[in-house]
Amino acid sequence: MNSIEPSTAPFVFCGTGDHLWSHKVEPVDSPATLAALCEWLTETYQVKRLYWRGGQDDIWHRDFRRVSHDPAIYDWVQWEKFLYDELELNAAAVAAAKAKGMEVYLYTGLFEHGVQPDVGIVHPHVFEDTLRKDHPEWCSLDRWQQRRCPGPMCLGYPEVRKRIIDRLVDQLHRFGYDGITFYTYVENLGLRYEDEFGFNPPIAEEFNKAYPEVDLGKDILTPGQKAHWYKCQGKFVTDLLVELHERMVPENKKLSMILDAAEPDYPQKWWGKKLHGTGKIFLEWEKWIEAGIVDEIWVQLGMPEAQTALLDRLLIQCAGKPVQLTVRTPDPFAEVWIPYVRQGVTPVAVITWENNGVEKISLGPTSMNTLQSPDWKLRAQTLADMGNGTMAPSITSLASLVNDPEVLVRHRLPRALAKISGGKATAMLEELLTDPESSVRIAAAEALRSTPGPNTARRLIEALEKGEHFQFKLVAVPALTAIGANAVPLLLDNLNNSQADVSEVCLRALGETFKGSPNPDISQALRKKIHDDTADPVLRTWALKSLLKIFQNSLPNVPKGFRDFPEDLISLIDSNGAGATADLQLHAAETLKSISGMMTASEKDSSLSVLAKAFQRYGDDSTRPDAAYGWRVIGNAILILQGRKLLEEMLRQTDDKWLAWNAYETVYLFHDLLPHAENPSFNEVDEKQAIEEHNLHAPAFPGWRRW
Repeated sequence: MNSIEPSTAPFVFCGTGDHLWSHKVEPVDSPATLAALCEWLTETYQVKRLYWRGGQDDIWHRDFRRVSHDPAIYDWVQWEKFLYDELELNAAAVAAAKAKGMEVYLYTGLFEHGVQPDVGIVHPHVFEDTLRKDHPEWCSLDRWQQRRCPGPMCLGYPEVRKRIIDRLVDQLHRFGYDGITFYTYVENLGLRYEDEFGFNPPIAEEFNKAYPEVDLGKDILTPGQKAHWYKCQGKFVTDLLVELHERMVPENKKLSMILDAAEPDYPQKWWGKKLHGTGKIFLEWEKWIEAGIVDEIWVQLGMPEAQTALLDRLLIQCAGKPVQLTVRTPDPFAEVWIPYVRQGVTPVAVITWENNGVEKISLGPTSMNTLQSPDWKLRAQTLADMGNGTMAPSITSLASLVNDPEVLVRHRLPRALAKISGGKATAMLEELLTDPESSVRIAAAEALRSTPGPNTARRLIEALEKGEHFQFKLVAVPALTAIGANAVPLLLDNLNNSQADVSEVCLRALGETFKGSPNPDISQALRKKIHDDTADPVLRTWALKSLLKIFQNSLPNVPKGFRDFPEDLISLIDSNGAGATADLQLHAAETLKSISGMMTASEKDSSLSVLAKAFQRYGDDSTRPDAAYGWRVIGNAILILQGRKLLEEMLRQTDDKWLAWNAYETVYLFHDLLPHAENPSFNEVDEKQAIEEHNLHAPAFPGWRRW
């Protein structure tokens, strides 16, 4: 730490969406936390620029549509909407940064335009740009002009470039950003092979200038032809940047591009994944520099040797040109960067608590005395040191900090209190559940997991009754679970609380409370909620998820009340809206799929029969709200239950075009990922095999179904 001269200031990046999902990273959920963050970064590290991903979230909320299929993701989206719409988080971030003399760049994805729901529904990011949704022909298309690449729009269309640029320029004006930084990966795993997309007419026309004899939609390209095809796609990326830069120059706004450290000529792969999620689009970064199109090149995180090799190339390429060079690193003050910093390269740190070089709020020495320091940053750092175990806390020394005027001091207090056993520490944590700042309440609920008291369950319920959001609920569940059997009566009593958030957290906690010896009262309550047609569908879904956890955790000796679980699921799927919403039916189908190995032969037969009937509901006459994507979930469950023959029969019939197409996609364009899987991967196939299967099995294309 601090190998570089103190006068050298890093830039910082805030991955806002991640910060609003995980409670373990730096809070950015209020104007107060943002103001404190900017004060800490500028006064401790002399940071001069903030890359703010919250601007991308604002674009998503305004111009994207999201599916509420997964209740956790839906809840997170509502949490973000509250912060951006009600608390005006973007305006607060820009104001806080500029009050401390920092520049603020909008950080967003160049190709990140969401995912059609039949791909996204089985992955955490279920959202799609209205440009894609309303104009599917503008998406990057496959060789048959049928399947859409998840993520990119085809930039070969001038109207697409104009709509994107208008949106970005509006963001610059609305919030007063100093520039835009583009990352180039896409957060989905929808490709099946790397050269699957990029066959739109404008690209074919550009390609045929050099290869007029090649049919881009039919011929398999040679390596040389593929390289040219990648460049044809990249040509339109450059067109977008040129046109955007022309709009930004008059207002002195800066354009920044991120390059992959290992493969700078192509878009980044999503972290650790095998394929470029966009396909291989050649990025003309050398041309951008030479023509003065970009003001900054950012070398993305990677192996240090790859980063330094690219920086060496860039320093030569950018010599004498007004291009800022930056490099993202987990240690902006490491010795390896010293020679680059001296040549004008600026390290970029990421704001988190651990292992990113700027996690210390104060660099001064801490002691018990510094808890009373007039410098709030030193008080907060002292508490952080207590929370991470490098200093022993004392209950008497912490008591006065419950009402400290600085939010990040109060935010660090619960972790220090969690290191102390005893009623006084628990009472202070319960008091912090009423703090005016959500980040403090969240930290207090998290800490109570390790130090619950006799009143903790009730105090958590009372906090939820006042109206809490995603992150608080996320930590309240394990806190209630840690209390164990003593909390169960209270949880059962509040399953019908007038506040839906209370009922939700109680349902979720019941699924975690007993592992191995389920309580029949819990089984009865959860099954009752699942089949309650008058209940909130989201609560019914949480009840289903909790019953699944108990069912799985009680194997192999599943008690009778839980043994009926497969029948519960079959009943929901078979209801066709009479007793279950479309979302609830899809969750039931996903759950059937996940327990297929635990079902009896009779249960499997019953499941297949009901699932096949459900799949047929997505045919030509479907008016279901999930008509564009629900078939994917039902179809995957049929496959897992060994029902491919049923799908093949639906594919071969000719009376219903949509039924045939959905069956074809399920079997031959397979896509299935577990939500929030620890290490999700592409459903990769061989390009030649995919083309042959399409030519052999694809029925008539019915078009794109709007959602």
